[in-house]
Amino acid sequence: MPFRPLPKSFTDQLSQLNSDTEAVLELGSGEGHFMALVEAQGKHCLGLDLRHPVTGAVCNLVGDARRAPIRPGTVRLLVAANLVRHVLPRHKLGEHVAHWRSLLKSGGMLFIFEDEPSQSSAGVRNFKDLQAFLAQLMPEARGPLLSQEKFRHLVGAPTVPEGWTFGFQRNEETINASEVMRFLSAGDGAAEGGVAKLIRAIGRDGLDPGQYWWAQVGPIQSEG
Repeated sequence: MPFRPLPKSFTDQLSQLNSDTEAVLELGSGEGHFMALVEAQGKHCLGLDLRHPVTGAVCNLVGDARRAPIRPGTVRLLVAANLVRHVLPRHKLGEHVAHWRSLLKSGGMLFIFEDEPSQSSAGVRNFKDLQAFLAQLMPEARGPLLSQEKFRHLVGAPTVPEGWTFGFQRNEETINASEVMRFLSAGDGAAEGGVAKLIRAIGRDGLDPGQYWWAQVGPIQSEG
């Protein structure tokens, strides 16, 4: 799910990258939506994903984001976009974030983005119901929506810790409701029950991603 527009805190850092020598690294690049956002702003983005490109992933490196095969202290701008809730064991989240921080060079930053549609419109409710259904349908690959408050608790940061910045952003990305309805209609049980109710609701009121939250770690200072 793309995040549009990206927060100013991120785009300010993006604008400072040297397009000839530096690139954003996205952990869990998936279908390449976030990479496309970066490339559209004239910057280069490398993707790391657990799946190989032949399976449909858009990535430059194949590897597990939890143990990213990247040399520590080498990344200027690191991104995890809708990654945390999908693939990381919740009880080890603090360890994973610490690992990601170790990849950053002096002055480097880590940005984390996650959907948190808290608005009460019909389209937003449909989006939340869709995410809950997908998490139940594919529990090995997707997790439930993760709030900023829950994330802070999981990483041991119930209040804003030193070196972290948090924020919320309205997501103006448009979702193709017809494609989603076709996907849902192809599954077993689509003709009745909860899935049929969700299809009808999407057909009537559409899908609205609502808002997302972001977290910024850094800039990391050199220990030397």
